[in-house]
Amino acid sequence: MVFSGTVALVCGYLWIRDRNKARAYRREFDRKYGVRNDV
Repeated sequence: MVFSGTVALVCGYLWIRDRNKARAYRREFDRKYGVRNDV
């Protein structure tokens, strides 16, 4: 039970971190190339 909870916590942390990283990367891409103007 503790093991599964730890795995869920780590997966959630990695998912949130990667999601934030992807959002920052997409914002940088939009600012650099001006493909989309919406935030």
